[in-house]
Amino acid sequence: MTRVVLFAFLFGCPSAPKVDGVLGETDDDFVGQSGGDADADSDSDADADADSDSDADSDSDADSDSDADSDADSDADSDADSDADADSDSDADSDADSDSDADPSWPFPGDYTGELKIEGEWWGEWCAGESDFSVDSDANLTGTAECSWEAGYDDGTVEFVFSGSVAEDGSVSGDAEVFIFGDSGVLELEGSHGESDSTLTTAFALGGGGGGGGGGSQAQYVTVERD
Repeated sequence: MTRVVLFAFLFGCPSAPKVDGVLGETDDDFVGQSGGDADADSDSDADADADSDSDADSDSDADSDSDADSDADSDADSDADSDADADSDSDADSDADSDSDADPSWPFPGDYTGELKIEGEWWGEWCAGESDFSVDSDANLTGTAECSWEAGYDDGTVEFVFSGSVAEDGSVSGDAEVFIFGDSGVLELEGSHGESDSTLTTAFALGGGGGGGGGGSQAQYVTVERD
């Protein structure tokens, strides 16, 4: 209103003095009243929130939600979904598929079964049976295996007790206690364990050969293959 009155006065009275400085000060007052924008907040951008970006939220990114990432959902990660994990699907697990379960991962815990066989250096496969073993969430492996054998007028069983662990690369290490022919001993357990297959192995020697082996010891190779 002040500017309109001054304008009419100046142009209605040609002999009036120039007041450019006063008009300039008036213009400055108009520009400075609200920090340079036309909204009611205290920042200099053209939106109605109090942050320094141009969207209507309280964070400093360019989306319209209130979290500090650049996507338009309300979680704090940088992917374009509404969950708080770092993948691009909308479920609350850390894998990139659209289901809500966590995909199997090391050490692949669970209860498993397998087939046991013992194969002699000269005898070939002479004992076959079954195995049950488990892997827990701490990568500990435990289990047992048993097979039956028969030779002429004699027969019997061989038993194993497994105790080991699964490394992050899937390799298995530990002990295999064997009970055979009324005797026992502790063997070295090796192998591998993964999502879809497992193999446990050990070996020992038997004396008193036969079958072309003379009287020396004969290597025996033990394998458990997961079903």
